[in-house]
Amino acid sequence: MKIYFLIVSSKQTEIKILEQYIHRLPYTENGGAKDLDIRVAESGAEAKAKIEELRTANKNAPDLIISAEALPDMEGIEFASLVRNGDYKNIHFLLYGERVTVDLTTRARKSGIREIMVLPFNFSRFQDALVRMVDDPVSNEEKHRKKKLESLFMEKVMDSNMEDKLQSIYADSLEKVNVLRKLAPWSTHSQMSLAKIYCGQNAFGAALPFLRRVVKVDFSNTAAHRLLMLCYKRLGKSYEDTDDLYMLVQQNPNSTSLNLGLGEALLNDGAYLEAMKYFKKTIEIFKKNDTKRLQAKAHVGLGKSLMKQADVENKPQLNGDAIKEFETGKKSDPGLMSAYLNLICVYKKMGMPDKANEVLQEAMKITPDKAEDWLSMFETYLAEGDISKAHYSIDKALAIEGDNQIILVGAAKAYMRQNMYEDALKLLETAADINPADTRTYNLIGICNRRQYNHEAALEIYSKALAINPGEASIHFNLGRAYEELERYQDAANSFTEAIRLDPALDVAKKALEEVSAKLST
Repeated sequence: MKIYFLIVSSKQTEIKILEQYIHRLPYTENGGAKDLDIRVAESGAEAKAKIEELRTANKNAPDLIISAEALPDMEGIEFASLVRNGDYKNIHFLLYGERVTVDLTTRARKSGIREIMVLPFNFSRFQDALVRMVDDPVSNEEKHRKKKLESLFMEKVMDSNMEDKLQSIYADSLEKVNVLRKLAPWSTHSQMSLAKIYCGQNAFGAALPFLRRVVKVDFSNTAAHRLLMLCYKRLGKSYEDTDDLYMLVQQNPNSTSLNLGLGEALLNDGAYLEAMKYFKKTIEIFKKNDTKRLQAKAHVGLGKSLMKQADVENKPQLNGDAIKEFETGKKSDPGLMSAYLNLICVYKKMGMPDKANEVLQEAMKITPDKAEDWLSMFETYLAEGDISKAHYSIDKALAIEGDNQIILVGAAKAYMRQNMYEDALKLLETAADINPADTRTYNLIGICNRRQYNHEAALEIYSKALAINPGEASIHFNLGRAYEELERYQDAANSFTEAIRLDPALDVAKKALEEVSAKLST
């Protein structure tokens, strides 16, 4: 993609400075133009000829005209009027001069000039001027798009063309914002607008690069973080929040995938009895057009819940029920590695090594083609202490889905269970680079740093997480732990207090606050 500039000035010094500024603009690194075409004219008449030349050769007028206010044959405003009142109404026009008066500004606006820059030149002001030239019309386009969407949703009759109409609105807006963004692709406003449009079209993968760039420039942009998390969740590459899943299940009570997701989230949170309900519901409402893997995972989830119940409530007989669920899961989807590996685990718990080895030999004959199955193998090999096979398995998983936060964080947690915090940290930092909006990843990074006695790094990462979501009690609690380990007891007490304020049921924070309060009083 090429972007065309036309500089109109009779002064070579001004032309040289502007050419240098244009070449310094961050087009390529923001997904913009890779080629810059800069034309120069010394007068209004010559500039008009250059525009016609561009139109004939490339069917393109310049994307941006930068003109001096005083030209040899006419005023810059007069030149702008000639251009914009002709066939080139959509050309961006930047005027510059030695001083700006109210009269000049008024006349410039009437001529369609969006920005006036005052001499002497300054690169920062020049770059900011281009951003304003993009942001204002993008805001207007967003308002226009919102009105059209509201009007569509207010129609009394929801006809069969509703989806087509919706997509038409987004497609039209996408084209307009893309044209505007071309001039200043580093504008976070235009990038956010494009991300919103793609999300509206359910094109979540297309929205990701724009949201990542916004967060990179403005890490405190909470709206960008929220959209980024939504995209990864909808793409199935990040864990759903339990509360969000509850709401989704209430809205879609017969969705097998949502019921399964909620069961897995609850089990991950330790709520094994509640998780059982949703695994059973998934099995109960399984439909013919649902995948066998979904059914198999529900049986495995139920089996894991039963194993957990057997341990917590000292009911070893439930391990036998868990075996039945794992066997059913294995039968439903013979490629689901977690069914085999949980069977091995429960047989070992029950003192049946021969049965465990039998299942292991069966599993060894399978070559997985899904990342989640390689992750299951990684977790098993790592727990067995077979590091080389564990590394081979996680490499295979990441080769398939290297940008999947579920895989990265799942593997990191497995490393953490083995006290391999340095290995876990590498995976977590990769996950945070890919999806910088998930505070749960930062929480784990902080824990790994604390376990390696790198408390200052932990404080830094917790602060970063709180910049995204200051209302997350678990982060305040872990921040307090880091302060406590640094013997900064008052800061620790403040963090524990805030964690309790945000989550009054967080008993571990209450106990921690009592302990540091006792240290403060001695």
